[in-house]
Amino acid sequence: DIYNVSTWTDTVGWTKTATTVALGSGKLSFSAGVNDYTHRFKFDQPHAFEKWQWEVKTITTQKDATSYGYAFGTESSNSTSVNKYGLAVRFIGQTGADQGKIQLVSITGAANTATILTTSTTALTYSANDTIIINVRREYGQLTAEAWNATTNSGRVSLEYNYAFTTSSTVIGNTGNFTIFSIGGTFEVLDTKLTSREITNPALVFMADSKFVGYGANEQRYRAADLVK
Repeated sequence: DIYNVSTWTDTVGWTKTATTVALGSGKLSFSAGVNDYTHRFKFDQPHAFEKWQWEVKTITTQKDATSYGYAFGTESSNSTSVNKYGLAVRFIGQTGADQGKIQLVSITGAANTATILTTSTTALTYSANDTIIINVRREYGQLTAEAWNATTNSGRVSLEYNYAFTTSSTVIGNTGNFTIFSIGGTFEVLDTKLTSREITNPALVFMADSKFVGYGANEQRYRAADLVK
């Protein structure tokens, strides 16, 4: 496990930026998001994992026109704005046609500008204060996510997206920090479990700069490390 907690007793190892978050009763309570991705709660340890999973148990305590939602993903740790690429899976709580859906966004630049990549075709049925579990998984260039209502055991919603290994503005980042994005409305984070799915004790390890991510290779199988088999 990278990080695993069922009861929050402290926030050591996490840094908040702009966001309003309170610790109490074994959980984190978020509020005062401004409908963008600038309010962040970041896990301090940067990583370059290409295979990981993040499952989070949440309670959406607000469901109305300003409960824009929250997201889980990675914020780029690159100090150069032009090379900052992140990603996040958002739960949409705002009143409207997309309420209850999950959405994958690409986050770029110093302003954390979000570009929608895909949205689930169906929406989760829920009420305020229901417990919602969100699971996000990355497998190289493939990102999948699903969400379900643990209070009512209603049907799941899901999405899948395959990043192209190109030099476009929505490329997958090579480094980052796991981050909770407080977009808007009030919500609580209960259990959270971050897991690496990387191979342990590999026979061969490549250490290089971002070129080895494979930008411009177009497909994973054409990346330099993948060609050495």
